[in-house]
Amino acid sequence: MNNAGTNVIRIWKGFLSETSIHACHYLTHGNKHVVSRGLWLLAVITCFICLVTNLQTLYSVYRQYNYLTKTSVIFDDKLEFPAISLCNSQSFDKNKMNTSSDLYTFLYETNTYSLSNRSIYSESKWNSTIVTPWDLETAVLTANETFHQVYHRSGRIYRNDFQMNYRGAMETCFTYNGQWKQKDLTPIISNADDELTMYVDINQDLYAFESATAGFHLCIHPPDEPLDSKTPCTVLSPGHAYEVKLTVQDYTYLPHPYNSYQSGDCVQTSHSSFKNNLKYFHRYSYRACLQECVTDMVLEACGCITESEVQNASNNYCTVTQRFKCVGYVRGKFYSYAHANNATASCTCPRPCSDVVYHQDLSASFFPADSFVNFLKRLKITSSLEHARSNLLRITISFKSLMVTHVSHVPEYTSEDVISSMGGFMGFFIGASILSVLEVLDVVLRTITAIIVSYFKAEIVNKTKPVLTQTIVKDILPTVE
Repeated sequence: MNNAGTNVIRIWKGFLSETSIHACHYLTHGNKHVVSRGLWLLAVITCFICLVTNLQTLYSVYRQYNYLTKTSVIFDDKLEFPAISLCNSQSFDKNKMNTSSDLYTFLYETNTYSLSNRSIYSESKWNSTIVTPWDLETAVLTANETFHQVYHRSGRIYRNDFQMNYRGAMETCFTYNGQWKQKDLTPIISNADDELTMYVDINQDLYAFESATAGFHLCIHPPDEPLDSKTPCTVLSPGHAYEVKLTVQDYTYLPHPYNSYQSGDCVQTSHSSFKNNLKYFHRYSYRACLQECVTDMVLEACGCITESEVQNASNNYCTVTQRFKCVGYVRGKFYSYAHANNATASCTCPRPCSDVVYHQDLSASFFPADSFVNFLKRLKITSSLEHARSNLLRITISFKSLMVTHVSHVPEYTSEDVISSMGGFMGFFIGASILSVLEVLDVVLRTITAIIVSYFKAEIVNKTKPVLTQTIVKDILPTVE
């Protein structure tokens, strides 16, 4: 056997005799009978195969990026108060309408219950008739007419603290603590004793058009999330005092590659590397992104916007014909696709990896009580019990408790878990550890080094060895006649 083979055998014999891996010292010639060594070799190979199989399975499971749901309940003595939006079932005031105006004709003919079969957008005059948000604002019930008394945190809230916006086409709403248009978020912090109490009036006797229902849509949503037609709301009817108790749930999801938000990717908006690319909103939210996308799509397809889109002074407002022939079609197509796919062909709106949901417990009683009517009369809020029961509501909103439920998705296996499991499998099957891996690497390196050194030594010897040549002198050989 050459020197390379001898050195390699010596290195591996030394490794088998000294390694910390179990049973390896039984495989050398100096230990036990050949049959015993064979059995130990079989056992070592079997354990090694089991180790490799389990490590392969572990890696496969890790690459599936499964996640677990972790739930915890935490006491928080200061909670951020949500945005509160109230939308009247029919918000136009008959006393502000000129029945001979184009605006009145437009609103009347487009009212669901007008019983009109006219398709007004087919009439030529509507090709140039534009309805702007300012036109609508001159005809709607105002905050002064809607809110009689509002209190929050033992202080008076004034009507100008409510901003008017649109939940949908021609559906006006009033929002308290809505901050999606502000650059800096100024949270309103509440404790367990703080309540928002509102005495509100639907002004049913001032409804300008037919309405199947009379009441308010109460929408409770995060302050930095804009109101739109898809914001979940609760319907409240007049003649009742409502107690709304809120509980807060905070959700945290995992981004790619886990995609734990409804099997889709999400963005970590709180991460320092996140950049908000929205043009019209200072803070990213899913609904803000959708509003921006649909605004851009309506502008591109129709060349104008309505009150339902993000307002920008540089944009033109649509004519009545454009509203019906273009805007309604584009918005309907966009939302039917966007909510199913979180995207459109020209716009992608990933969900944030964190979300806050306000759950409501709603209870109600008749309002006002018979004995309370005289008090409301003195305040000139109502003229009679019948009027109060048909128009007035009292809404009280507070937190049910200061316990916040945190629901978070966490990886089933992290890199630390994988390393820990690898160490456990190695220790169980072959009694090895990370240091044992270093031992194997060391012996492999020494083996390669020995082979390379032996090869170069052989080359050097071959080059320096003298070469014997045989010269045959033809003249000294006898000549054969």
